[in-house]
Amino acid sequence: SLIYGGTFRQFLYPSADAALYTLNNNSQLSLKLGERSTLNLNYGYLRPYGGMPVGFRLDQTGSNNNLSLNLNRETRKGRLSLVTGYDIQRAQGEVLTGGKKNPWQNMAIQATLRPSDAIQTRFTTAYDINSGKLIDLTNRSRWRYGDSFGLDLGLRYDPRTGRLAQATETLSSWVFSRRTRIGVGSSYNGFTKKFDYKNLALSHRYHDYEISISYLDQPFGFRTEKGFNIGIRLLAFPAPQSTTSGRFGTAIDTGMGEIF
Repeated sequence: SLIYGGTFRQFLYPSADAALYTLNNNSQLSLKLGERSTLNLNYGYLRPYGGMPVGFRLDQTGSNNNLSLNLNRETRKGRLSLVTGYDIQRAQGEVLTGGKKNPWQNMAIQATLRPSDAIQTRFTTAYDINSGKLIDLTNRSRWRYGDSFGLDLGLRYDPRTGRLAQATETLSSWVFSRRTRIGVGSSYNGFTKKFDYKNLALSHRYHDYEISISYLDQPFGFRTEKGFNIGIRLLAFPAPQSTTSGRFGTAIDTGMGEIF
């Protein structure tokens, strides 16, 4: 299928003998490769022509001329995607900053596996086509067993420095019975070789109320915190479950990503 959208706009200024023409085009070509694979090719073009009086604001400024490619294959137990792009305008040398053109966008490859509803894992890599170098490797894994056990692990490796850049984990589990739950969270920074945060929370439900105690060590960030927090809440009133975060919140690695 082919989806096309384009506009041509003309702006006239009564106080000047100048006129600005804007040509805008967005096209998408979608191909279905078999029953489970799709290929999407997108093209975007924006170019102003003419003069523009000082102080006049337009709804679109600047110019671009680029292509993007998206390839996806999905099955019941897995998904594979590839995304990249090419800047035609930069390749032609129409850049204000000078230096290398580097028209290619990083190629991102993502493979997601789901052997069962309880286990999911996702591998992501970023490759710089311009320099021919691998710049990022990440893995995110998730284990679930009903609401009794949950574990999330996130790993990020930096090929340029040859070290583990980030390791993040979050654990939530019952202890002895459904009334007692433990939560553990931590994030290790491979560059500073220190933990960005470490926390532990233990909560127990009684008939009408819940008591929780948590420990947090968050030495970095705008607000640091280290110590214990004790909380009591009535179950009759709606409130979020006890977490391992402190009073000021805890940093979350954005690389954890979506759930497949």
